[in-house]
Amino acid sequence: MEFKTAGDAVAAWQVFEPLLSDHPDYIAAYAPAGELLVGLGRPAEARGVLQKGIAVAVRRNEAHARDHLESMLADLDVGK
Repeated sequence: MEFKTAGDAVAAWQVFEPLLSDHPDYIAAYAPAGELLVGLGRPAEARGVLQKGIAVAVRRNEAHARDHLESMLADLDVGK
């Protein structure tokens, strides 16, 4: 998040990508990772990240996280 705040989206993604790979159940990483990918102009990858996050949230019965990620995905799909 520090890289993202500093405006270095590429460096931020270099942190998020292995984080999601190494800790796929860390639900809190999916929303900012999706936002980051959108900011990098990679909406298809953002959709995939958000969909994975939704699946994790459903499996872990995290309704609030699921709702948030679904809302982000819907907003992204509206902008297609």
